[in-house]
Amino acid sequence: MLRFGELLFFLFDNAYFIAYHRSMLSETRHAKIISILKEQQSVTVKELARTLGTSETTIRRDLNALHKRKLLEKVYGGALLHSTTYIHTEDEIGVKQLKHIDEKDLIASYAASLIEDGDFVFLDAGSTTELMIGHITAENAIFVTNCPGHNRKLCLRGFSSILLGGELRLLTDALVGTDTLEALKKYNFNKGFFGTNGISLDSGFTTSFPTESSIKSAAIARCQKAYILADSSKFDSLAAITFAEIYDASIITDHLPDNRYLNHTEILEVEDRA
Repeated sequence: MLRFGELLFFLFDNAYFIAYHRSMLSETRHAKIISILKEQQSVTVKELARTLGTSETTIRRDLNALHKRKLLEKVYGGALLHSTTYIHTEDEIGVKQLKHIDEKDLIASYAASLIEDGDFVFLDAGSTTELMIGHITAENAIFVTNCPGHNRKLCLRGFSSILLGGELRLLTDALVGTDTLEALKKYNFNKGFFGTNGISLDSGFTTSFPTESSIKSAAIARCQKAYILADSSKFDSLAAITFAEIYDASIITDHLPDNRYLNHTEILEVEDRA
């Protein structure tokens, strides 16, 4: 028969063993869940319970723990891989013009179709907004832009275009600075079309430089309706500075890779319309 002290030691040792064993099992499940997400990008609670041979209640506890550690994003009925990409550098405009050309042209064509006769439009600097110019068919629309290249192309097509003043940022062919901001104050646009470096649910629309961010923010604030033109590679990407929240503008994209965005703003997918 065990003495009282021996019994206490036995119970403590056994409890420790059980807790340690459970902890090891949890870590094993957590590793498997992350492995599955890396392959599938998303997974449901039912799928995980079936695959791992455990209860849905246990899986929900696992997802909560992993969500707190920011290893995944817990959503209704399952989880998504936490995969926001941070943008450290920005390509110059000539390089951007060569990337995702087909997707950008689809987006630009649809965006241009939203411009109606008599509209007063802000056209942001950017490779996708530049492609819009060749697709515009509206008559008597007036444009304001902070991009010298856009202004020239609009004028060559016979459109009335106003170029804002300011300091030229060669990397993106955009006019920025206090003069640009001051000039924007007198305009009220019924539509505006903007580029972005990244889009995320938490940080909204982001860009890499403060001077461009301030122009985008000011212009969006003066638009009755603002549109962000972004191919699908821009989603779940994050640059240094937020210039607008996710609900401040509708998004025109070729394909939406994550349906969670539908709960936060209007999404116009042109891939389905082509």
